[in-house]
Amino acid sequence: MIDAVVATRDSKEMVLDCVERLRSPLLEQVIVVDNGSVDGTAGALREARPDARIVQTGRPEGLSFAYNRGAEAGSAQRVQTDVSVQLDLGPRFEVRGQRLQTRRERQATVQ
Repeated sequence: MIDAVVATRDSKEMVLDCVERLRSPLLEQVIVVDNGSVDGTAGALREARPDARIVQTGRPEGLSFAYNRGAEAGSAQRVQTDVSVQLDLGPRFEVRGQRLQTRRERQATVQ
């Protein structure tokens, strides 16, 4: 299973479209890190995708910080933070860009 982590700041419409497309039987959960948005992103996400987990940083902290908070909030064996991920609406999982990393690999690259 995979956790998909999406970081956003003041991009409500774009992130709503993004999380709507993140549907696959291989996803354990979709985690959205609201990195200090003031445009109502978190509320719109709660309404549109109540199954998504929303992590709010309270203030802008940077992309790496947001991805790390999202990875910490997850529980799947693998985490994907690359925003170029594309999920098919069918049963397969397709990645374009970097490969998926295990949590251990992700932690090693962050430290």
